[in-house]
Amino acid sequence: MESLILDLDGVVRLWDPAIMSSAEAASGLPDGALSGIVLGHHDLLRLAVTGEISDLRWRTEICARLSSRYGKAAETAVRLWSDAVGTVNHAVLDIVREQRKERTVVLLSNATDRLDEDLEKLSLNNEFDWVFNSSVLRSAKPDHWIYLEVATQLGVAPNRCIFVDDSAANVASAEPLGMRTHQYFTPAALKTFLRHV
Repeated sequence: MESLILDLDGVVRLWDPAIMSSAEAASGLPDGALSGIVLGHHDLLRLAVTGEISDLRWRTEICARLSSRYGKAAETAVRLWSDAVGTVNHAVLDIVREQRKERTVVLLSNATDRLDEDLEKLSLNNEFDWVFNSSVLRSAKPDHWIYLEVATQLGVAPNRCIFVDDSAANVASAEPLGMRTHQYFTPAALKTFLRHV
């Protein structure tokens, strides 16, 4: 297999659920107020990760929807949440570094236009051979097109690619294209899988 395509969130980058709950508590919002807007409005998130709206507009709209119910406290909550960039899954990063000695390793993330900034803050900006951002490609997983476009840009056939994601739906959508797939759960399981492909 020539290319390893990795998801970012839930694989290489980890998010502590306490980030949102802490932002809610610090701003005086009830539990679930912020997370309900961020995670419950998939239509809005889809616009951001396909590049139809910017990351700033996405967060501004979240703030507006939250403010309509909770007033100025919403601004504090959104600011505190937005300051976070997650943490690096160092066990997976070690695997990435090993794999780069053997094959091309790329990132494919459903992300907003803030991705490059986040990668730099996490010191991940030089850890991959390529970075593919859904908001730049104007398509997001699990759309089949995005996998085919990544393979095309890499110059390899889909059946020469390995795809790893923590989402079952994303993994399932890559399989019919001939990609070898792995749903991520643990670094150990990922390492074992990669030994055999």
